[in-house]
Amino acid sequence: MKGKAALVVGAGVGYLFGTRSGRERLEKLKGWANDTWNDPRVQGKLGDLRGGSGAVDRSSDEGAGSTATGHGPTT
Repeated sequence: MKGKAALVVGAGVGYLFGTRSGRERLEKLKGWANDTWNDPRVQGKLGDLRGGSGAVDRSSDEGAGSTATGHGPTT
């Protein structure tokens, strides 16, 4: 079953990077993701979650993702 899933994922990635229409779809997807991320409503919710003003300060993301992988600094 893992082999079939890897085949499907590999075919999808090959389509996205290997064909003109795949690259166009990838660019549309990246544009949509960027537009969504920069939406004031999304930034406001992120600010609420972080207890900040609504603007995301990426310079303060020390070790982002380190807790998910378990390889970050321990306190």
